[in-house]
Amino acid sequence: MSTATWAACLDAFAEHLHEQRTALHEGQAQRCTAFRPHEGLGPLPPALRPRAGELLAQAEALSSSLQDALSGTGAELAGLRRRAAPSRPSYVDAHC
Repeated sequence: MSTATWAACLDAFAEHLHEQRTALHEGQAQRCTAFRPHEGLGPLPPALRPRAGELLAQAEALSSSLQDALSGTGAELAGLRRRAAPSRPSYVDAHC
């Protein structure tokens, strides 16, 4: 594939990362999805390797932030489940 095709794919990946960061910032981690590159791209042209490397680093940082957010949400949910059912007094009928 051509350098122009790869450049367009990297542009789409950059836009996708921006949308994912926005979703995470808005507290909507469920909107985060995997990026699906075009099929049949072939090898990355050497001229685009620096940009691809930077986008990969951004994606890895976003993935780490997303994992932290989801872990925090899981811990909050676990805490809510423990507090969800207040204890109620139970009475024993001694006349049985």
